[in-house]
Amino acid sequence: MKNDAANLSFDFLAGFTVFILAFIWVATMIPGLLIGVSGYSIDYDAIAYRSGVILVEDPGMPVNPPWEGKTFAQKGEVERMGLALTKDTPNILSPEKINRFFSSDFTYPEDYQEKVIFGDRPYQFNVSVMTFDNSTNRSVGSLRPKAYGYIRRFVLVKQMSNATIDSHLYNSSANSTIHIFSVTLNMTRLIKDEKRPEYRIDALREPVTINLTNLKSNLANPATTIELTRIRLWRSDGGSSLSNVPPDLDAYIDRDANPSTPPCAVDDSVSLLFPAGFFSAMATADTKMFVNFTFTLVNTGPDGDRFINSTYGNRHFEYDYDSTRVTQPELKPGVVEVAVW
Repeated sequence: MKNDAANLSFDFLAGFTVFILAFIWVATMIPGLLIGVSGYSIDYDAIAYRSGVILVEDPGMPVNPPWEGKTFAQKGEVERMGLALTKDTPNILSPEKINRFFSSDFTYPEDYQEKVIFGDRPYQFNVSVMTFDNSTNRSVGSLRPKAYGYIRRFVLVKQMSNATIDSHLYNSSANSTIHIFSVTLNMTRLIKDEKRPEYRIDALREPVTINLTNLKSNLANPATTIELTRIRLWRSDGGSSLSNVPPDLDAYIDRDANPSTPPCAVDDSVSLLFPAGFFSAMATADTKMFVNFTFTLVNTGPDGDRFINSTYGNRHFEYDYDSTRVTQPELKPGVVEVAVW
């Protein structure tokens, strides 16, 4: 009679081995089978980081013309809302992009989800930009919950140039009842100068402010009153001929919060603000723009009086990098914060 004990032991071991292998295979498959049931975690910090990179390192899209110049009706053409001044200046932000980003033309959260967050889920978020001196302090979004993803980026915000002209320094050498004072913006010098974008006076794309102050200090006769008759723009494209560029412009008179349309009475100051992109429709990098202020003196003698003037003995005021009367662009430190949940 044969002994089958060894054969039984071998069959048992083979079966047990197959069982163990099958058990291990099933055990490794169970987590994958349960993913759809148990859900998955979201790395909100990664989403906040990605959005922060877009905001502070990207100028947005389109670039030329820039997205911040799009009107409310054109906002569908905006692909990305980056805040960087240019693609070569990461962490240096444009104040015009900041103002546009936080304007009421864009709807929270829909427009920002499409153009900044780029997520496939309806994330809630909060974006803020603040300079350390609090001159810029803007935010958009919902109140933060207890748990959220977060990124903070140190940035520099460009400050725009402006000209403040003390009028008695440009007093005429002859009497007249009508005086014309001219400010020149040489786009070739301003834009093609070898300056980094953050220190460049880009008059084609950025706002330009001209302040005339101490106007009354020019008058010898205290009974004389000043009337701003008009402000006109003229353009030169390399030759000697000038072409008038309409329309007449509004100005802020004597620090009034509302603009006035010439002709209007002036006591002591005139401020003229050209919004960002104003000159881009009428000038190129090879254009000279002339801003002419025409003043009429009232209640003066028949020969008039001396006053701020570019005709009698004075040259045009140059809005450029050399004038001590032009405040040059500077950078203010601040932070951008993005929270996502």
